[in-house]
Amino acid sequence: MALFQLWNTNRFVEVFFINREEVMQYSKIGSKSTYHRCIKELSHWKYILYSPSHNPFKGSRVKMFQFRISDSQEVDLNHPKTEQALVSYININKLPLDNIYNQFVKRTFDVAFSFLISIFFLSSSFQKIGVSLFCNFSVTQLID
Repeated sequence: MALFQLWNTNRFVEVFFINREEVMQYSKIGSKSTYHRCIKELSHWKYILYSPSHNPFKGSRVKMFQFRISDSQEVDLNHPKTEQALVSYININKLPLDNIYNQFVKRTFDVAFSFLISIFFLSSSFQKIGVSLFCNFSVTQLID
């Protein structure tokens, strides 16, 4: 997420430069060895193309690959590229409230339940019960 945040800050350019301390701070990594292990794994699995820089004034070069969601997996097997990463299809399920009927049922229930609660709280019997409970509570507080 830290690399994506930096990529977003750089307006999704094809190649951008990162600073180890900044990435460690964003990703909340405290160890240099953990940082290097994570970067190496991301590079190994072709999520990023990482070119380390040994110059402290020039950051390491990173290229992020774009993964898109589609109905089918788009892989060009005739022309494999070293930059092409295989990503499985992600099914995004619809939420129950996306259905207009379910929205209507929920809205109706909310209004009816709110109406019943309002009637109960505004009724005179509830006010009498509430006053007597408050008075009993206050008297017992004074006795102790």
